Amino acid sequence: MISRQAFLRGAVGALATSAVFGHVRAAADPSSGWTGLASSIGGRVLLPDSGGSFTSGKQIFNSLYNGSNPAAVVTVTSQADVEKAVAFAAANKLKIAPRGGGHSYIGASAAAGAMVIDLRGLTGGVNFDSATGNVTMPAATDLYAVQQALAGAGRAIPTGSCPTVGVGGLTLGGGMGADSRHAGLTCDALRSATVVLPGGETVTASADDHPDLFWALRGGGGGNFGVTTSMTFATFPTADSDVVRVDFAPRRRPRC
Repeated sequence: MISRQAFLRGAVGALATSAVFGHVRAAADPSSGWTGLASSIGGRVLLPDSGGSFTSGKQIFNSLYNGSNPAAVVTVTSQADVEKAVAFAAANKLKIAPRGGGHSYIGASAAAGAMVIDLRGLTGGVNFDSATGNVTMPAATDLYAVQQALAGAGRAIPTGSCPTVGVGGLTLGGGMGADSRHAGLTCDALRSATVVLPGGETVTASADDHPDLFWALRGGGGGNFGVTTSMTFATFPTADSDVVRVDFAPRRRPRC
């Protein structure tokens, strides 16, 4: 097994060579191939000349990045769609910006000149396994959907407090929240992740399979090593809590 540092050096080198997930402009004009990609996937390929659908498709939570113009927005509906989109980007030396909840503070899911892969159309839902206590979901699932699905079983995973944040971006960046002091970071609960690598190959990373990639996914690179499409987490039992609100009236200044 290679060391973690060696893995990261090798992965970064491979990504720099393929330009996927990097920060370089496309070396080849892929315009003639967009139609072929669109016809091969179940989702859609939205281009700058697609009008309003492109404008709405590229928008993320932070309106600061509404002016950012990606090369295309690819909305995917299956694992195969993601594989084809990533392979297309690699062949055309396009950088990739995966989009889940779209809450990236730095606008990572709205990178100018990139192929945005919108993961919100991936199906599967939130699936809790009572036998193992683990829960599996698409990476773009928002935190509200996660906690709502687990509430009936009296379970939870450590998350942040904003309900529309995607679990994928939160986990890949570490994931701090109200539960961190007793349940750890969101990435601490991660048990496995399905990842499409730069060449279009899909692997499942865990402590036993592709352990170096699994280590890197848990806050070690912000998702720079592939497009994460599905995640499995360990859950913890929830406990009732009370919320107390105290309002203090402003002190009135005495009249003269």
